[in-house]
Amino acid sequence: MISFKKIILLNVATILIIVLIGGIIIFFQNKKTIVYVDVVALNDNFLMKQDLEKKATATQMARKNIIDSMSVELKMLSKKIQTSKQTTDIQKFERLKELYYIRENQFVESNESQINEYKQQIWKQLQQYVKEFAEKKGIEAIIGFGDNYTVLYSTEQKDVTKELTDFINKKYKGASLQ
Repeated sequence: MISFKKIILLNVATILIIVLIGGIIIFFQNKKTIVYVDVVALNDNFLMKQDLEKKATATQMARKNIIDSMSVELKMLSKKIQTSKQTTDIQKFERLKELYYIRENQFVESNESQINEYKQQIWKQLQQYVKEFAEKKGIEAIIGFGDNYTVLYSTEQKDVTKELTDFINKKYKGASLQ
């Protein structure tokens, strides 16, 4: 299974690149309203991401429980075969073992697919909210920083991480913003 830390790092890297490119383009157009955002904090505190992580974890746990149950059944059949050596038990064991490996592979693929789908949903929604926030505030560029620290210096007054996080979470919850 792909860990959520890896997903978060991929999301952060993608956000950083896009925000940085946008910031550079606008910066070179001699615009003066430039702010920065802690992309890691923004991503970690986005309620949509947290909701989808919970949903993915629940799905993965349900799938793991199915695989674990099949594994226990295989172990029990294996012990039974060792004592009984009946052909029907051996055939049942082989069918269950084959089904176990098929399901395990299906679940791994499904988990990866679900994570990628959620990542795309999160990124698409985040982009929309960031754009709305910037337009509402008259911000011409938002530069992201996180693990790569693309912002070398800025005053704290330029940090809009908390304000943007509040904005995107209110939008996600459906609150109307004035």
